[in-house]
Amino acid sequence: MRRFISLFALLITIHAVSLSQNGNFREIINKRMNLQSQIENGNKNALNALGVSYLEQNPTDYDKAFKLFQRAYDLGVENSAFNLGHCYYHGYGVNVDYTKALKLFLEDNGKTSGALYYLGALYFNGNGVAVDYDKAVDYFQKAKERGYTSSDIFLGICYAEGKGVEKDETRALSLLLPFAYKKNSEAQYNVAKIYMNLGNDEKALYWYGKVATQYSTASVIMGDIYKKERNIVKAKDFYRQASDYGVAMGEYKLGEIIYDEGVKLESNGFDSDAREKYTEAFQLLKDASEDSETPIPAAMRLLHACYRYGRGTEENVTLAEKWKSEALKHKDKNTLELLEMEIKRKK
Repeated sequence: MRRFISLFALLITIHAVSLSQNGNFREIINKRMNLQSQIENGNKNALNALGVSYLEQNPTDYDKAFKLFQRAYDLGVENSAFNLGHCYYHGYGVNVDYTKALKLFLEDNGKTSGALYYLGALYFNGNGVAVDYDKAVDYFQKAKERGYTSSDIFLGICYAEGKGVEKDETRALSLLLPFAYKKNSEAQYNVAKIYMNLGNDEKALYWYGKVATQYSTASVIMGDIYKKERNIVKAKDFYRQASDYGVAMGEYKLGEIIYDEGVKLESNGFDSDAREKYTEAFQLLKDASEDSETPIPAAMRLLHACYRYGRGTEENVTLAEKWKSEALKHKDKNTLELLEMEIKRKK
């Protein structure tokens, strides 16, 4: 399984409430009984309050929360459109439905800062609507002005990538760093990306290091930085970390290094040690080539070499040609160059 935190995960964590915040269990139950009594006595606003309690306070009950918000919405209770949209957005007590969430957030008409924030997220991610970064930025900015500070994370990403605004990495850092220092992993990851783009490897490594266990791709990038600095030992460590999470690019890059180590050992006459390296490299390259989500064409090229020369596996011309064809099909640059050289030699 791959381990990653997407922008979708960020939206969920923003609204997570810990047990320590929920207060005493008995107090929560008493509060709910009181709200239920108010509902029975005709207090429509208590529907929203009880729904929020079931949604955010332990013990949670998303089904009850959704039904309460639906009742409140049907009765025209203020803010119920946002609460119901929130359920459709996250799938709380109902299947995720971004189209319905969008409709409800628009119906909220800016009454709640949360609706503005989620509208920005929908347009940013293209959920239930076409991607529109201009609208996303506009909604995030409005939410920020209304006190929804988490909008700064999305705004920071927009400035970092030039989405809906002119690219401004300095502005992006000013928005993201406060959250990064507060250990928000999404902010930390994007701060690391900015420093990487700015060529500040030291700061990039620092921030990638904060999220390496949460973002498998961070391990690959850290490996790349160390490899560039010719620190192959550390590069292998981080590629292996990504490989352990099943990240195809980590498997390929680790396999490539180990394969090259095998070639050097073989050229120096250390055949037994070379065979061990090839065996490990072959499995890594095979896994990267066969990855169901993101197969790596460059790994296919090396896998072709493994089969062709019997490195880490038995010689198999048929499989060697198969993987060369796959690499070509994926337009691997190096494989195309090798093919051109072969054609020239035959001429």
